[in-house]
Amino acid sequence: EDWSNALNEFQYSILRNPSAPSIHYLTAMCYEKVGKLKEAKAEYKNVLVLDRDNVKAKKALEYLQSISKKTETAETQYNVVFKPIHIYLIDLAERRVIDPKVVDYSESKAVRYFVQKERGIYSNAEDRNSIETNQKMFELYMAASEMLSSNRTIQSRRTRFAMKLGRQYEEEKNFKKAIECYEQIHNPDKTIKLHIIDLKAKSGDVDEALKEYKKLQQK
Repeated sequence: EDWSNALNEFQYSILRNPSAPSIHYLTAMCYEKVGKLKEAKAEYKNVLVLDRDNVKAKKALEYLQSISKKTETAETQYNVVFKPIHIYLIDLAERRVIDPKVVDYSESKAVRYFVQKERGIYSNAEDRNSIETNQKMFELYMAASEMLSSNRTIQSRRTRFAMKLGRQYEEEKNFKKAIECYEQIHNPDKTIKLHIIDLKAKSGDVDEALKEYKKLQQK
C-alpha cells in the first residue's frame, strides 16, 4: 500500500470534512507509517479534541510520546552528563595535562550509555524486529552519531539500523522513507548509492535519479 498517496487523500478529506475524527485518525496513521511522528501526534491530538474517549487515538498518542521521550532523554542525559566532561578532558589532553587515553575512556562510557539504551528499547519491545522498534533504534543512533560523529561503534550501529529500517520501508513500497534511511548509512559504497538512485526512479523522481547517476559515473 502506498501510504504517501493515502496521506494525500486523507489530507484532502480533512479539508472537506474537518470535524470527522475517523479521518484525522487515518491521517495520523499515514503520518506514522511514513515516519512523520510529529505530524502524527498532532493528528491524534485532533482526534481526541473531537472524540475525547477515542481509545485507539489515546494509545497511539501515548506510544508516540514514549518514543520521543526516550530519544530526548538519551540526548539530554548525554549533553548534561557526558559531553561537558568529554570536552573538558579533550582540553586537558591538548594541553598535555592528562594522558590522551583518558579521553578515549570518557567516550567509551558515552558509547556504553547508548548501547544500554538500545538494550532497554529491546527489552520493552513486543516485536524486536518491527518497524516501530527499528524506528526507535534508528532515532537513538542518529542522535548518538551527532554527538559522537567519529566513533566507529556508533556509526556502525547507525548504519545497521538505517539498513534494517530502510529494507522494511522498501518492502512496504514506501520508497521515499527507505531512501531517507539509506542516505544515513555511514560511508555508503557504490552498490548502496546505485540502489538509492534506483529507488528514486521508482518513487517517480526520475530526473533526480538520472542526475545522481551521471554524477556517480563521473567519479
